[in-house]
Amino acid sequence: MRKANESLPLSAAEAQNIVNRLVAGTAGMELTTFHPGTGLERVIVDPEFWKQSYITWDWGPGVALAGLIDADEFSTDGAAYRTVRKFVRYWIDRGLPLQTVNSTLPYYAMFWLEMRDGEAAMADRARQAAEYCLKDARFCTNGLWNHTGLYFEWSEQVWIDTVYVAGLLLIRAGEAWSNREYGDMIFEQVIGHWDALYSAEAGLLYHGYSVNENHHFSGVFWGRGNAWMALVLAEMLASRSFDGDRRKILLGHWTKLADKLLALQDGTGLWHTVLPDPASPLEASCTAGFAKAFLQGWRSGSLDDRYRDAGFRAIDALRHYVGDAGDLFGTSAGTGVLADPAEYAAVPMHHIQPWGQGLALQAFSEYLRCLKRD
Repeated sequence: MRKANESLPLSAAEAQNIVNRLVAGTAGMELTTFHPGTGLERVIVDPEFWKQSYITWDWGPGVALAGLIDADEFSTDGAAYRTVRKFVRYWIDRGLPLQTVNSTLPYYAMFWLEMRDGEAAMADRARQAAEYCLKDARFCTNGLWNHTGLYFEWSEQVWIDTVYVAGLLLIRAGEAWSNREYGDMIFEQVIGHWDALYSAEAGLLYHGYSVNENHHFSGVFWGRGNAWMALVLAEMLASRSFDGDRRKILLGHWTKLADKLLALQDGTGLWHTVLPDPASPLEASCTAGFAKAFLQGWRSGSLDDRYRDAGFRAIDALRHYVGDAGDLFGTSAGTGVLADPAEYAAVPMHHIQPWGQGLALQAFSEYLRCLKRD
C-alpha cells in the first residue's frame, strides 16, 4: 500500500478523463480506412506502395481494438464498445481477408464480442483464428512462427512483434474456453522467441532473428518490441492457465526483463526507441506498453512496488503526450527489422498511430485498476 502522504500522478477522475479522450480520439481515427504506411511517406518512396488499397483487418488497428476493449469498463458513454463492434461488423460485411500470424489480433475483438454479447458466430470465427495459429500458420524450420504479414513474408525470420499480435487471442481465449492447446502453443512460442531473441549480456531482446543465417540483423534492442514481450509475459502471469513449472519459467524471464527495463527508464519517466541508447528519441508507445505491463504485473503479484512506482512515473509522463482531442503524440511509425540503429532512431514520430492509441488506452486503464487495489 502507498503511504498516505505519497501523491499519485493522476486522480481517478483525471485518469478517467484521459481514457475517455483516448477512446474518442481512437474512434475518430476511422480505423477501417487507416493506411499502414502512415508516417512513412519520406521513408517508402516507391509510388506503387501508396497506390494500393490496404486491408485494415491487421495488427495496427488490432492494437487499437485491444486498447478499446481494455478501456471498455471505464468508457462512460459506451464509445469503446461501439467502435470495436463497428470495425468488426465492417469487415464481416466486406469479407475477412486471409489470415496471417501478423493479422491475428483483430480476431481477439471477435472473441471479446462473443464473451460480452454471446454471439456464437463471433466465437466460431475466433476459434478458427486460434486454430490457424496452432496448425496452419507459417512456421520457421525451428518451429517458431514465421513473421508473416498480409503483403509480405519474411522467410525464416522470427520477430518479437509476433508473440503479442498472435498471442493475446490464445492467452485470453485459452483461459476463457479452458483450451489447453492454446496455452501450450503460446507458451512454446513465447519461450522459443525468448530463446531466439534474448541477449543475456544486454538483458533485453533483439527485434528479429534470421533462422537460416543465425544472426540478429542489426542487433537492435527496440523499445516497442521489448514492450510486446513485456505485455505478453505480464498477461500470461496474470492468467490462471500457466502454473507450476511454467509459471516459474515465465516469472524468471519476466523478472530479468523487468529488472533491466527498470534500470533503463529515463528520468522523464519515458523509455527510448533504442532502449540502451539515450541519444535515440524518447517514445510514447513503448512507454505505454511498459507502463501497462509493470502495473498489471504489480496488480497480479508478479512484480513488487518498485515497478508500480515506475509505472506511475510513466503514467505521469504520458499524460502530457495526450492531446485535448485524445491523440497520443510521440509514437513511432510502423517499424520493420531495420539495417542499423540509426534507422530505428530516424523512424518518423509525427503521425498519430493506432498502436500508440491502443497501448495508451491499456496503460491508463490499468492505472485505474491499480487505484482500486491501492
